[in-house]
Amino acid sequence: MEMSKVTVLICGQVRHPEILELSLRAFEQMRQAGLVHSIVISSWTDDARAIVEIVQGLGMRDGIELMVANPPKMYSAGNFLPQMTLLYNGLLEVDSDAVVLKYRPDVLVDYGKLAMAIGEYVTHPQPAEMFEAKVWVPYFEASQPFCIGDVMYMGRRNDLMKLCNFDIRHDARTPIFNNPDVNISIQSGGTEIRTFMPHFLARYPVLNEYDQIWYLAGYDMPWRKKLLDFNYDSPLYWEYFGAFFHALQKNFIVGAPLYDGYIGIVREIVDHVPTVVTNQFPNTVDPTVFGSNFVEQNEAHQTFCNQQAWVDNIAAGTITDIAVVEDVLAGGIERALAYACTPDRRGRFREYRMAIEAIVAANGA
Repeated sequence: MEMSKVTVLICGQVRHPEILELSLRAFEQMRQAGLVHSIVISSWTDDARAIVEIVQGLGMRDGIELMVANPPKMYSAGNFLPQMTLLYNGLLEVDSDAVVLKYRPDVLVDYGKLAMAIGEYVTHPQPAEMFEAKVWVPYFEASQPFCIGDVMYMGRRNDLMKLCNFDIRHDARTPIFNNPDVNISIQSGGTEIRTFMPHFLARYPVLNEYDQIWYLAGYDMPWRKKLLDFNYDSPLYWEYFGAFFHALQKNFIVGAPLYDGYIGIVREIVDHVPTVVTNQFPNTVDPTVFGSNFVEQNEAHQTFCNQQAWVDNIAAGTITDIAVVEDVLAGGIERALAYACTPDRRGRFREYRMAIEAIVAANGA
């Protein structure tokens, strides 16, 4: 694929025009250098005037398209439907054979390193099982399978189209399990899981079980630590993680070394200076070990990985605690791939689900 077929797709509400302007300047330089072919901005009607003023102020008349729409009227936890609407609308304006960098208007990155990552990704595509080529993502959070960083990612246009879905099941399912004593909403990580997992449900039918319980493990929930401890001792959880890891290994490139710079979402600006920036390129894993990365977590009990090395080391069996990998992960993958929905299996899942529900109900729901 020629490098001239790269499109930067900027999706989202414009909260800080100066940050969008900074990004557009950098992407325009990449376009002038021949690295980027076009820029598409997919945003809301209310932001159109501000975007047009920025574009006109930069003198960018060619190679940029603006798509605007009104936000969906239906409520969606984590703004899933609005985000998916903007992604889908933007991709409709991208050539089928293009590589797309999906980006946000409130993000700061190392633009020099990003340009090198784009060039490397385009010139050395890696084959995938369920995509035309592997999709690059900044990180994943291992304790919640398919919680994959979505602030910025890169892939073929047709592959990113496969991620587009408007599934509202999770927005409609409250209280959970029709139990009036357990009433929580979808928690942190939900938008990411809802973006990346649906494409893989047919390939890994075991994930249809996980799809019923993943939203109970919110980062800031009081029961999270007890729930994770329970999961790590559960064979069913390792089947869900096994399916995720199998999909991850065969279809994604993670973080560094392709891109090893900075990614931050700007939350506040004072006197044109970002004062609150949320790190969106986190890492809490030691790439040489497996089990302890799940046990020795940060205060929020999250296992963030932003480096391909951990995935490669696990897959190659070069991890130091290989016995743990062979015990829990290898077995989990094997069982996940052999999954069958039988009466016995449905009974096991009901017991697992009821145990999780009891943990949630006893610890603050």
